[in-house]
Amino acid sequence: MEQVDIVKADPPRIFDDEVKRALSGWTFDPPGRPVDTTIELMFKP
Repeated sequence: MEQVDIVKADPPRIFDDEVKRALSGWTFDPPGRPVDTTIELMFKP
């Protein structure tokens, strides 16, 4: 994972650093050439 952008959060900016830290460890090896991908995650209490 090269770039993590928080588009919307509620409450704003409370968990951004932790989310970025957690997602920076993710890996994805698509077949063929590298691609840009958008993933939407929803966390519910």
